Amino acid sequence: MLFTKFFYNAKILWLYYVILLAINVFVVLIALKLPQLYVDKRPVPQRLWALAIGALVAVMGFMLADAKGAKLVGLIVAPIVCGVVAAFTIPVIYRLVTQAIGVSRTVSLTMGQVILFTELAVLDCLIVYTSWDAFEVGKALRVALAIVMVLVTAGLVIVPFARDFARAYLRPYAFLCEPSVYVNGPDGYSVLFATTGPGTGTVTVTKDGVTTIYNEEDEGTILYDGQIHRIDLKRSDLDGATYFVSSRQTKDGTDKVWRMGKEIRGKEYKFRAAAEGADVKFLVVSDNQGATSASQVAVRNAYEKYGASCDFVLMLGDHAESYNDVENDIIEPLLKVSALASGSVMPVYYTLGNHEYRGMIAPYLWSLIPTGSETGEQYYTFTVKDAFFTVLNFANDHDDDFYRFAGLANYNAYKDKEYEWYTAAMAGKPYEDYTYNLVLSHIAMIAEDSVPAYEHVCEDCGVVHDYKFREFAEKFTEYGVQYVVSGHSHVPPEAFTSKTDHYDFPNLHAGSNYNNKTGFRNCVVTLSEGKVSYEIYGE
Repeated sequence: MLFTKFFYNAKILWLYYVILLAINVFVVLIALKLPQLYVDKRPVPQRLWALAIGALVAVMGFMLADAKGAKLVGLIVAPIVCGVVAAFTIPVIYRLVTQAIGVSRTVSLTMGQVILFTELAVLDCLIVYTSWDAFEVGKALRVALAIVMVLVTAGLVIVPFARDFARAYLRPYAFLCEPSVYVNGPDGYSVLFATTGPGTGTVTVTKDGVTTIYNEEDEGTILYDGQIHRIDLKRSDLDGATYFVSSRQTKDGTDKVWRMGKEIRGKEYKFRAAAEGADVKFLVVSDNQGATSASQVAVRNAYEKYGASCDFVLMLGDHAESYNDVENDIIEPLLKVSALASGSVMPVYYTLGNHEYRGMIAPYLWSLIPTGSETGEQYYTFTVKDAFFTVLNFANDHDDDFYRFAGLANYNAYKDKEYEWYTAAMAGKPYEDYTYNLVLSHIAMIAEDSVPAYEHVCEDCGVVHDYKFREFAEKFTEYGVQYVVSGHSHVPPEAFTSKTDHYDFPNLHAGSNYNNKTGFRNCVVTLSEGKVSYEIYGE
């Protein structure tokens, strides 16, 4: 009992238990970080952190073996067994549960955490029990230590659920974000907002002295079980009108009667289809990749500075952290950010990024957020004042056989369809009636290494993803595209806005988060006097 006797002889028994408690805390902190590393597919840090968990628990295994008076073999074997089991707990549970029974990655990772913390609890109890005899601890102190360890380990098991539980049951019914008005086809809008729990969704519009109420409903029933609310209406109903959103909480009910709860009402807004003046200006939000405070502060400040002169907000993709697994992955990074950027008073145009192609509820996101397309596609055209815009779905950033897609991608055929649509849509040269002709897409046509997309070597897998990029670029030249605005590259606007010899148009990389998401840069694009310019906002 080399380890325990040291503390016994030194008369600092309390330090032994402080070390045990500190190991518990560090294991928990690391385990809480691991799920995001798995979700982000970041193998190196995930392995290092799992190894750290194994090393810490191995120390606990040594403490247990030492307190039991084990010989040399026991002092070696116990740490190895404890460390290996702990290091593999989360990844093993993650893979077994998701592959065997199809449970979502969020649930399986949480299960892995709970099992790891349960292992901690067992080890804690064994160590405390065996070390009592080694230290000749009295009965009163034994009981006190046992109670402390039980409370600590029980609290550790609860940690993964505490935040979700508090969100679901403890916070009052309220709005999670202000409304955003997304463009829905050539003649419609969709007002989107979110509440802390399930309830109804209503938009009250007052125009020319007439007040009209629009409910979130389907088949004659006012919908009541959603946290995200979408109410569709005509553009002519909302342009130039004032509106506010409201919701009534759905608490519970039987198979015949629902019991309704608190009713909440939001602020009143004056909505406008475009800003005054001939210039066209729009605020771009791209690649915030999660609900970072830096991006939210940046877009809020950008609206305060530029909002009065902006005509619309362009949400250019990669708003999700990495995967879309729960509704909050849509609410915080997308709906809240678009509400801040638009001030809830101007239209929002949307296009997908590659991150929005991932996750368990990705198809729900695609159906929830409308686009300017008459047919609901993710590619479409629209006009604002003297500008013609084409939004293209260049979101999926790898070939169909990329291993992460698991054989589920049929994106090349989709791009064939998109290319046919673009060719047909431009056949009548509708852009010639406008001074400005811009293309908006998530992935750039000129990559961050200053080469065309069809020659750019992907850093992720070391190959060139050139399918249809060359053909689209040739059409851009043929149709007189003046400017391409894109995201994805994670370089700020000032880093890359130049042309290449291949194309007649420059490609503006709108920006993104940076410095481990503690900063955010993006841009406001202005079309004035026949020229395209931009200003950078953010920190």
